[in-house]
Amino acid sequence: MAAYTAALDRQPLAASTRRAYTVKVEQFAAWLAAADLDVGDPLADPQARDYAARDFKADLKRRRLAPSTVNQALAAVDSFYGPVLGSVTPAAR
Repeated sequence: MAAYTAALDRQPLAASTRRAYTVKVEQFAAWLAAADLDVGDPLADPQARDYAARDFKADLKRRRLAPSTVNQALAAVDSFYGPVLGSVTPAAR
């Protein structure tokens, strides 16, 4: 998370957006830890990354969160994968 926070600090984002993204990425990390994923490591494997992002999105929608909340969570996950992991963003949209 320290690397992610540092990467966010270099982005032209409002402080409130940085805080929101940090919370959403922490939620994604907790979801990953609890999820029963059998497709590989979503932090290292692009296919596993895409499946995890898709399943995370489905979970958010299943919980009937507002579309804006779902979109913000996905934007945060995108921002995590790019600058921190040097990966392309997940194909979850």
